[in-house]
Amino acid sequence: MSELAEKAYTDAGITARQRTLTAYDKVGLTPEVFAKAHKAALRAGVPKAHWDASYETWRYSRKLPDHPTRLRAVQLGLTVLDSLPSQKIEHGGEVIVLKPDKIVKRKKKNV
Repeated sequence: MSELAEKAYTDAGITARQRTLTAYDKVGLTPEVFAKAHKAALRAGVPKAHWDASYETWRYSRKLPDHPTRLRAVQLGLTVLDSLPSQKIEHGGEVIVLKPDKIVKRKKKNV
């Protein structure tokens, strides 16, 4: 990539980030708000329900770890902190860094 193209790419990224941060400030989304939501997602839990035949009623468990939500929160945190490991591929003397466009969740199986 030429120096001019690299500078344009970097400037476009900085401009987009500044616009995003400005929009967040207008609606009151601060880094502290995101940090609190992220902390809650890292501790996500979900109760499980089952039919108790002896009492003939539904019973609910304590909150069990919601692993898909927690995993997504970790992935999001790593993305925001730009700490995801990148893949390096040698090609013609240049290094190309590939980052995933999106993370796809596996479909849940009905039990």
